[in-house]
Amino acid sequence: MVKIRYLGHACFTVSEQGKTVIIDPFLSNNPLAAEKPETVRADLILVTHGHFDHSGDAVTISSKTGAPVYTTFELASRLETLGAKIVGGNHGGTNDFGFAKVRICWAAHSSSFGEKLEYAGNPCGFVLNMGGKSIYHSGDTDLFGDMRLIGERHKLDVALLPIGGFFTMDADDALVAVEYLKPKFVIPMHYNTWPQIEADPASFKSKVESKTSTKCVILKPGEEFTI
Repeated sequence: MVKIRYLGHACFTVSEQGKTVIIDPFLSNNPLAAEKPETVRADLILVTHGHFDHSGDAVTISSKTGAPVYTTFELASRLETLGAKIVGGNHGGTNDFGFAKVRICWAAHSSSFGEKLEYAGNPCGFVLNMGGKSIYHSGDTDLFGDMRLIGERHKLDVALLPIGGFFTMDADDALVAVEYLKPKFVIPMHYNTWPQIEADPASFKSKVESKTSTKCVILKPGEEFTI
């Protein structure tokens, strides 16, 4: 069984047989975070882009646990200078970490890092294969047509999609993303952390389940879903 735990905003852990992957660890300055970076267990850290609300605690967790950060080459290089153990990849590439295979895929967003907003390469999403399950974390993104290809190529069990709007696609576009991706389950993310991204996950769930065959699972920070 694969356990997906929501830690708030766009941060999730995915665990199976004693191994844990953490995605977009933004915990220490997250008002809704369900855990602190000091207590997180991780064997692998995935970061979709450089913005503070996605990369914020990657270096701390890598330094504490020894887990590598897997992200795009430019961002990985910047995190390495701060003390993180890194694996730098790029779009279209897949890395086999033994307990998990991870493919870097496209996202329609931007990526900068640090207070000076230094260039951090292109943003990305991930398709994580672990315990026989295929999980797509879109990262921050607009809706884009090639989500169809992601769904066709990977036969997704779960999609983790933003619904908050303002910085990303909103719930209406996320509904279209579900239609493109055709996952068995969708879990909404990146909403209600701040007023700009307020959204109603129950409304999103209702639309998804009335218009598609996908089931929508709403998780509060700290809750988990097992597949």
